[in-house]
Amino acid sequence: MARKTASPEALSILEELWKEIDSLDLELNYYDLMHGKRLKPPREELLSLFDENTQQSLKESAAHLN
Repeated sequence: MARKTASPEALSILEELWKEIDSLDLELNYYDLMHGKRLKPPREELLSLFDENTQQSLKESAAHLN
């Protein structure tokens, strides 16, 4: 709904926020996999939002979370 009603400026900010949320979601998915809190890999819909390099970077970042 926000994509249809937001001003171009607000939409730009929201798109950036949504991308940040998706990045954090994927990073936490990787963290949970590494620590046995999750058994299934990240959903394909989430993975499709990121290229291979970004996925690898988020995976490496997840390895350093505590």
